[in-house]
Amino acid sequence: MYLSSKRMQTEPRLTAYAHAVHETGGMEKAQREVILGLLNRGWRVRVVARDVDLPLHENLDIVRVRIPERPASLEQLSFAARAPRARPGPGDVVTSLGAIVAWPVDVVIVQYVNRGARGARAAVGPGAKRAARRVNGAINHELAVAFERWCYRPTRVQRFLPVSTQLTDGLGAVAGWCRGASVVVPNGVDLDHFAPDCRARARAREAHGIAPSTHLAVFVGGDWDRKGLRTAISALPLAPDWHLLVVGRGVPAEYREQALTLGCADRLHFAGEAADPAPLLAAGDVFLLPTRYEGFPLSAIEAAATGLPLLLTRESNADGLLVHGESGFWIERDAMSVAKRLSELGDPMLRARVGEAARLTAARFSWSAIVDRHAAVYSEILAMRGGARRVKLGRSQDAAR
Repeated sequence: MYLSSKRMQTEPRLTAYAHAVHETGGMEKAQREVILGLLNRGWRVRVVARDVDLPLHENLDIVRVRIPERPASLEQLSFAARAPRARPGPGDVVTSLGAIVAWPVDVVIVQYVNRGARGARAAVGPGAKRAARRVNGAINHELAVAFERWCYRPTRVQRFLPVSTQLTDGLGAVAGWCRGASVVVPNGVDLDHFAPDCRARARAREAHGIAPSTHLAVFVGGDWDRKGLRTAISALPLAPDWHLLVVGRGVPAEYREQALTLGCADRLHFAGEAADPAPLLAAGDVFLLPTRYEGFPLSAIEAAATGLPLLLTRESNADGLLVHGESGFWIERDAMSVAKRLSELGDPMLRARVGEAARLTAARFSWSAIVDRHAAVYSEILAMRGGARRVKLGRSQDAAR
């Protein structure tokens, strides 16, 4: 519950809607960092989500919306149906993480534009499972596109906070007016936690049977086909001095089969999903993500902060982070392009220079600076309306339980 009426009148307040807020994943983790930063700046925050992992705080209220996690299409529909039972408090700034609620909000935080990502996902797995995944993925995608068209209207949103300039363009493709209502606020990084660490490097390499002198590229993320894991594996035979460490949730069997066929299975290592990827990034020499589509990958900022040269496709939308030839190199989504850059980065002096530049670039993306930018947008909204409430109160938060 909110505290005293006096505190209600003096504290800036925010209600944040999201499917999930936790330490794993990209957008979920980014949302968590923003919420923690706002709490530390004196904001009172109500989080409405299916899955929430946040430490206790006197200014934090959590409303858990009980819905199924899978399939994704059912999650979307269930959240849109049940979340309205937990309406914002009077005078709250209201945010949503994407197009997930059907009533007006003040700010949409945009990590991904589904219209722009059409065709980026691929179904994997054997036979019937692949077909089922393809159908489910198509349904989920078209539903998400429809949600964007419905939610991203001038009567329903005041501001968009896309994490990259390219996402601003993607929003403009959904509706032309969105571009003018957008303020780019990228993802951030904890520069103390993500940093070069010789001890963590040695431990992680030992745990995965990787020799200290081995050249190691690190790939982080789920949805492996979209993010380009097959391309990364295909590059290994063309870059025989390099190993690849895969961090994230997925099904390794098909990718191991690919590596066996190519004769590089002994240089492919799967670490699984990691609650904290920092030690695994510290183990690497290069960060590799030949993705088909991203908003602005959090993992790339964390890798840069760790001092790893970046090898990214233009579709990663990381223009503010990767400066070609300085903090990394743009690559094409093909094995030859990846292998060429890996071979060049076998030079320890080049690797050190580019890695140092990557860390310096990442310093511009500290979470403190990013949260300040969020807080500035939310404070501007409060100032414009003078604390007047924008939405009528609905049922109590207990109704969503």
